[in-house]
Amino acid sequence: MQGTFSGSEQARDDGIAAGKEPSGSLDHCPYDEYEDPILRAIWQNAFVTSRLYGEP
Repeated sequence: MQGTFSGSEQARDDGIAAGKEPSGSLDHCPYDEYEDPILRAIWQNAFVTSRLYGEP
């Protein structure tokens, strides 16, 4: 599991960027739900927040 602090920042930033793309989808998450569940949750949260509110 990657789980580093910088990894979580990268996951958040990537999720925000993906959320801003019109063709972005939660299915495009690069983190595996079994190997990196925390980074996956961070990415998905940032993606959804970006879609709903623009910026987290």
